[in-house]
Amino acid sequence: SHHHGEDKIKMLQEALPEVLREYLEGDDTAITKLVSGMSTVSFQQGDVLVSKKSPISCFCVIAEGTVVATDIASGGRSYEDLPIGPDEKQKTFGWQSIIAGKSMKDR
Repeated sequence: SHHHGEDKIKMLQEALPEVLREYLEGDDTAITKLVSGMSTVSFQQGDVLVSKKSPISCFCVIAEGTVVATDIASGGRSYEDLPIGPDEKQKTFGWQSIIAGKSMKDR
């Protein structure tokens, strides 16, 4: 239904990381395109969504539950495990794939 699409847009707008929000600012069609390309995927507890061997190539918004990023290293530094989810500071991952020019509908 149309209403459901609006819910998704609202969810996406609230979840967008700041860098992406700035990148898409004022571009309503980009948000609508992202939403129309979104699909819902469910995972079981313990599933591995991304590993270093298979880098992420999509933008993921966590709608329910929590994903934990573990074994994070950047620039030679290690970081604590990072929870990602609707109740966490970070609600999404993989946004770099949008800026890299891969659109969600390629997936």
